Amino acid sequence: MQGKLLTKDRLTNRGISSDGLCVLCGNAPESIEHLFYECHFSKLCINETLQWLKISITNYEGQHLWKRIGRKMESKFRREFSYAIVAALSYHIWRGRNEALWKCAVPSPSKICAQIEKECKVRVWR
Repeated sequence: MQGKLLTKDRLTNRGISSDGLCVLCGNAPESIEHLFYECHFSKLCINETLQWLKISITNYEGQHLWKRIGRKMESKFRREFSYAIVAALSYHIWRGRNEALWKCAVPSPSKICAQIEKECKVRVWR
């Protein structure tokens, strides 16, 4: 994922953008690490998703979130389901970032998490 997403830090390095701040929080330069794991917006989404999954993780930094969630699951099905949720979470955070960038409207973390929960439940029921 890191090499492909054109986050603001990469756009600034390429001379395409002069504003490198995260559009979701406006408090830090937008990078992969910040956008998906350090941003206040993303942390709210992660925390709400972890509550829904009934997983208690206090320290989740970077790519280690996947591994930490996987270790908390007892069965293969629950582990794969949780990985699908983390993938959906990443997708929706990126989508929320783009909505904030292009439509100047930051989506609600609760709305994003409700959408993730709905989508993942529908996929399991199919």
